[in-house]
Amino acid sequence: MEKFLAFIDEYQKGIGNIDADWRKILELGFLSKLDWLEYSLKRLLQIECTDENEQEMGTIEVVGTINTLKQYEEMVSELETWLNTLDAIA
Repeated sequence: MEKFLAFIDEYQKGIGNIDADWRKILELGFLSKLDWLEYSLKRLLQIECTDENEQEMGTIEVVGTINTLKQYEEMVSELETWLNTLDAIA
């Protein structure tokens, strides 16, 4: 966290204070992952694929994307805490 805060501190020195709704921004981080999950599910279900290899890739991506979503969900609270720390030091 120390390096992250140092980075943000330097950024703010050059640009100015950051005023953001961090929760909303972090929640938007789910969108691209969910879009990829939807596409991969369509490949898995042969809705958007042309052959078995592509269907297999869809299966692999579904599993990987679900794992990525779980990891991101676990990180969101910690990231929000870090980002809200910026408001306290600004």
